[in-house]
Amino acid sequence: MPPGFPETRWTLIQKVRTEADSTAALQEWCQNYWQPVFSYICAQGYDRETARELAQTFFEKLIFKGPQNVLPQELKGAFRAYLMRSVKNFLTDQWRSRQSQRKGGGTQAVPEDELAHVGDEAPNPDRAFDQSWALTILTLAMTKLENEMASKGRSDFFHVAKTLLDGRSVTDENRQALARSLDMQDGAFRVALHRLRGRFRQLIEDEVRETVSTEEEFQEELGYLFQVWS
Repeated sequence: MPPGFPETRWTLIQKVRTEADSTAALQEWCQNYWQPVFSYICAQGYDRETARELAQTFFEKLIFKGPQNVLPQELKGAFRAYLMRSVKNFLTDQWRSRQSQRKGGGTQAVPEDELAHVGDEAPNPDRAFDQSWALTILTLAMTKLENEMASKGRSDFFHVAKTLLDGRSVTDENRQALARSLDMQDGAFRVALHRLRGRFRQLIEDEVRETVSTEEEFQEELGYLFQVWS
């Protein structure tokens, strides 16, 4: 095992399985990862209200099954791919159920043009899922960073500096203006910003590590996340 890689894999799922209040943990997990599922369904061509209902049904089914039954026993592959496969299978089942009700039972293969309702100008569903996934990971990391800074009494600095956390260059004039707004010396502001960016990167990596099975997958997922984000 590579140094630094956690012995517990897919730790976000392990937490759901093992916490005393596992149902509450599963509900929190569903809430955190609701947006990628919703974005994927929207990109399949459903209107937002229908997509919201389908996403709600998808997660309600997970919660109803319970933490021990809904999540895979063998923690292989990246969780992002697992969740996307799950929602694809869910939509296929929904389509088959509607067809069965219309025709009095029985199942059929799902025609591609009926499962995917999108037109030529619609977003690619897989791409929509991945973009929303990346935003979810970044949001979870940002929320943790905000809470950390608040616990240190540095909320003012965080709210000014967070606009610079995407790594884009900032002009000396703009940076100095931000430093003055906090009554900080420019040098001190630069050092604090460098540390904040480093901590944000670390929290992003922590979030990604919770969703993979191996160090190789971690590197692939992290690289793909930044590719989608850029």
